[in-house]
Amino acid sequence: MTYFYESSSVFGSLKAIEEHIKWNPSTEQYLNTLDTLLHHGLYAILCSCNYADQQIASMLAWYAESSRHRITSVEKGEALSLMGAFLLTRDPDEKMALYEALRPRRTLTFIIIDDWLTAVKDYRRLMNTCLKSPDDMLTRNTVRGIECAVGYDCERHTDLYAACAQVKYWSEAAASFKQMIMEKYVRLILTKSRQFYQDTGHAFQLDDIVQTNCMLALKAIDRCDQRKGTLTTYLETWLNGSRMRKVLVERDSAFSAGSNQSDFKYKTVFLTDDDLEDVVAATTDTNHDDVAHVQKIAHMVDPTGLGRLSLDIGQYSGVLLKSGRL
Repeated sequence: MTYFYESSSVFGSLKAIEEHIKWNPSTEQYLNTLDTLLHHGLYAILCSCNYADQQIASMLAWYAESSRHRITSVEKGEALSLMGAFLLTRDPDEKMALYEALRPRRTLTFIIIDDWLTAVKDYRRLMNTCLKSPDDMLTRNTVRGIECAVGYDCERHTDLYAACAQVKYWSEAAASFKQMIMEKYVRLILTKSRQFYQDTGHAFQLDDIVQTNCMLALKAIDRCDQRKGTLTTYLETWLNGSRMRKVLVERDSAFSAGSNQSDFKYKTVFLTDDDLEDVVAATTDTNHDDVAHVQKIAHMVDPTGLGRLSLDIGQYSGVLLKSGRL
């Protein structure tokens, strides 16, 4: 089959992007800044409620029996120990230090923050209503439901109302800075895309190649460990031809099987062999086998139950066990 060159509107629009960062920071400067912004947001959550404990408790149960996936830059045994210690301390500063030592993929931190913001999205508005109408019991009960859902305890935690604004601020700052990092690597993405387009004899649409390379680059930024090499080298590894071919071939196979194209575009962001495709969801699975599995792990980590009791964490917390967003 003969393929012909096609122009790409996506290629042209990306080529015209103006970089917000005019100088050339090092990998450590890029990623340390991004981590700092994310950790500020997470720290506000740690001070205001037990929501992060719920997430880590579910992650610990899944990770303990996962033989294939990795979610941190440290060895699995050390990661499990750090997660356990995270759950057994109440002090937010100690929790933050343990989380930083865990060195999880940045995707996990983004997800914890985004899911928390979703859980409390109506909290500030409802609290304002309560202040104006103290006798509105329905609204007060809704507010209390949100507080219970995120593990807020007024005797132990700081103001949840203030935390909503703080976390939103740091989340937006982190997302904006991540976009600025992407802008610095647009030319590399376009070069790799054009090279793959030519090497395959125009067998794939250039728009598809560019978009998929952008998604792979975002994922590479989330996974890169600045202690082990430069971001440029890591991105080049992710944007190699074999990985790109695999994504596009699987996409075409999905289309030929009748899959919805918009659904696949979402999945391509997370498509590699060691993805955490079974992790992270904001729903609770009450399947008996799953419950028994998590209860078993919970007993292994905290045999007496005192740690979970002190943190108001149930024996089963199915917060992170379904979708594929990592």
